[in-house]
Amino acid sequence: GDGETARAKAQEYTELLEPDPNPRKMEAVHQILGITDFFEQNYSSAAHHLSQGAPGNVYMKYYRAEALDEAGENDEARRMFDEIAVWNFNGVGYALIRNDVLATVAM
Repeated sequence: GDGETARAKAQEYTELLEPDPNPRKMEAVHQILGITDFFEQNYSSAAHHLSQGAPGNVYMKYYRAEALDEAGENDEARRMFDEIAVWNFNGVGYALIRNDVLATVAM
């Protein structure tokens, strides 16, 4: 719930990652910023950041779909919810969102 601290930590993390040549090094930073924006109801910014997060993280994909839905991009959100509803991998993240996703696609 402390967006200011989250952004500061994301900036700190960004600086630590600067020398790393890995092209995916910023995924975690985008996830931090995306979730922070989501809970501050900056849905377009949240969706943008979460689109740059880890592509295989279904929990983050769920929040991106929620952000898109809240930002009025309902068709893209619905496509993502449909994709998440048939996710073939179990994990804590999926367990946390599964019932919400299934209820959403049933509508």
